[in-house]
Amino acid sequence: MKVLKRAKAFEVRLYMGARKGYGEEQYPVDKVVRAISEFQAGTEDDEPPIPVRLTSTTFVSKDYVEEGWEIAVVRYPLREDSDEEIIQWAGELAAVLMNRFHQEQISAVIRDELVVFSRE
Repeated sequence: MKVLKRAKAFEVRLYMGARKGYGEEQYPVDKVVRAISEFQAGTEDDEPPIPVRLTSTTFVSKDYVEEGWEIAVVRYPLREDSDEEIIQWAGELAAVLMNRFHQEQISAVIRDELVVFSRE
């Protein structure tokens, strides 16, 4: 097997619930995939998009339980994005997802820091 390129690993993990606001309506995964794909389509034609890993998760806080997703924005070795560029792109994706899915907040894990994005 041939190694194409190596790069230092880096990812930003976003955490988003599946409910519309704090209501009962939930968004299916295919709508989230479509929203991410459309956002990635903004990538310039001559370079591959920044990859995203989408994983189902369950948030539990005592008697509150909500399904949702971990959305990991991953450094792709065939691109040359800096950590800061990946953080910026992940923040822009979080803003789009918050608006599209009526989220009050989305949390992000960046290195050893937790950042909470919220509506103004």
